[in-house]
Amino acid sequence: MYEYIDGTIVGIHNDFIILAANDIGYRINIKSKKIKMGDIKKVYIYQDIKEQSNLLYGFLDKKERFLFCELLKIRGIGIKISGNIINYYEYSDLENFILLENEDKLLRIPGVSKKTVKDIFSSTSFIDDSFREVYMVLLNLNIDKKIIDKYFQENNIKSKTNEQLIKDILKYIKKAC
Repeated sequence: MYEYIDGTIVGIHNDFIILAANDIGYRINIKSKKIKMGDIKKVYIYQDIKEQSNLLYGFLDKKERFLFCELLKIRGIGIKISGNIINYYEYSDLENFILLENEDKLLRIPGVSKKTVKDIFSSTSFIDDSFREVYMVLLNLNIDKKIIDKYFQENNIKSKTNEQLIKDILKYIKKAC
């Protein structure tokens, strides 16, 4: 199993790249607009070993790979749908859509059904429950859900403590009024 491969992009195709590292060209399944020929990149790897194949899936960020792997644990989500989910939105947006249980945004992703979305929401061990608690506290304070959702989508909530998050959103609301 590989953690990551550091190398130079020597080939770019629709669904994969060729990453040269230590005189070996690795074919890595990845969809990213952030990759250019000749770039030196650290690509985090998910290795899918089956009887007839040994495939590498690449991610430019460790968090994306983590989410990809967590999605694979959900019954009915395979590599294709997990990849579609990871590649459709930026990671921070996707994380917020899951946290806020934004069904409409997730249903736009090819291959994602209402049942899949429900399963994602019920299996989100990768989303910190404390953020859900903050969200519920804000709703219980009768703060408009649209304002909370907008704040969560526009800000990096993961880097803040719950107390800081509540303070910041209250400041945000004060400015908006």
